[in-house]
Amino acid sequence: MTELFKCEDFHVNYLPGNSNYIIIAFSPVNVYANGEHKIWGERFFIKHGIAAIGITATRPNWFPSRHMPSAAQKILDFIAPMGKPLIGYGHSMGGYATLKYGSLLQLDGAISLSPQTSIATDQRYMKFYDSILNINMNIETSDIAKFSIIIYDSLLQSDRLHADKFRNLENVDYIVMPGAGHMTISYFIRDNLIIDLFYAVLNRKSDQIGSARRHIREKLHSNIDYFYNILTYLINNNTNKTGWIARVREKLEEFGSTSDATNLIVARNLLEMQNFPAAHQLVSSIKNYDTVSFNDLMMIRNIYAHLNHFDMAIFLSEIMLQNHPNRADCWLAYGYYLEKIGRSPFALAAMLRALEAQSMDKNVWIKLAQAFRTLKLPHREAEAIQMIREFYPDFDTN
Repeated sequence: MTELFKCEDFHVNYLPGNSNYIIIAFSPVNVYANGEHKIWGERFFIKHGIAAIGITATRPNWFPSRHMPSAAQKILDFIAPMGKPLIGYGHSMGGYATLKYGSLLQLDGAISLSPQTSIATDQRYMKFYDSILNINMNIETSDIAKFSIIIYDSLLQSDRLHADKFRNLENVDYIVMPGAGHMTISYFIRDNLIIDLFYAVLNRKSDQIGSARRHIREKLHSNIDYFYNILTYLINNNTNKTGWIARVREKLEEFGSTSDATNLIVARNLLEMQNFPAAHQLVSSIKNYDTVSFNDLMMIRNIYAHLNHFDMAIFLSEIMLQNHPNRADCWLAYGYYLEKIGRSPFALAAMLRALEAQSMDKNVWIKLAQAFRTLKLPHREAEAIQMIREFYPDFDTN
């Protein structure tokens, strides 16, 4: 492997292969440049002998433009003697970069899965947005490669709003995957379908793209996640098609998903869409918590708390603390809920128990200091602030 370029935003590495094209692979939001990951999809490329250049972000930064021209020049100078076409490839954050830098990298084709066009207003990712670092983030039509395929779930509104912005462009084609969810990439790695797409985008043959569409439709209908996502869509959109909902639930039962398991998974999907009432309706049907995992119990507790059902939040907190008595965050939440229903002495006792727990970290200490301030206990607040300053010496108490 050869290092071509390195900066604080991303690293660029070349992986040799015997393919008659070179893939430019942009990393997704959960893959960073470190000792373990030099190129996103490295094992897949090695297995199939595919030459690839990985542009791998150092953090969830959406590939800022400040160093990209220099990196692009290094890449183009390096591959010039090879005479091979370049194909861009990326999912989510990487899908964004595949579109944004298609022209700059002189890509002959690009495959962009579940991309964003900007994260400035995307509720899922706007916490990563930096108004200075991500300046001029929007994708212009002149940015896009000679030919691109955008792949996305049309039922997932957050992805559809991005993908549909290029509907009128002649050099952009689409593979629509209703019910696939955000992780569209997972359907293409299986059965090596992505390799067929590499040739389809390179040859720009509609029959190859159409074949991929048919294949994907078949794969969707044999995947349990597809039916979870369809059920999420039906519930989130408050549809009156009860017959459809019943049929989807029956299909999930055929896959072996119990009613409670289905409700928990769909509730988690609904929370990503900020639909707390619909998620609450699903989890309220769960009566036996013995088999519910800790993470799912925390999710259910948070749903009840968000909707101000603090009695149920307290009840679930007590179940969680029976099995995890040293979770400071659980004691802190328990105390918060007790305070909300006016049981201040018990709330204080729970928060003091958090001090004895073995899992305190900076964030828990900050929440504890805030709680002590609410309870008007300045000496306890000062104690918590002192601990915070072990993490941040210049911590602002305001």
